[in-house]
Amino acid sequence: MHVGHGKLGGLVFARNYPVMLDEGTGFVVDIVHLEAAVIIEVDDGLPANRHDARVLADRDSACMEAGWRIIRLWRQEVEDNLEGCLMQIRYAVEARLMDR
Repeated sequence: MHVGHGKLGGLVFARNYPVMLDEGTGFVVDIVHLEAAVIIEVDDGLPANRHDARVLADRDSACMEAGWRIIRLWRQEVEDNLEGCLMQIRYAVEARLMDR
């Protein structure tokens, strides 16, 4: 599986993309597939405290309620198993595209 120039097996992604949920509420996400409404976030580790964990959970809930599918990956997982992570992303995007 090849990734390059924002593409994965012919699927096109955007990086560091602002996702607006409604007026005044939005987030910059790591990677997004717009047509499938899939957000991919690559995290360094667990949130530092309960407040940060709650903010992250609220953000994910708001995105899901707005119709987005969230995929969260650990940076170490991506480094150790890039092909597996890419397959997970590709399958999720393709499944969403088939449902639309």
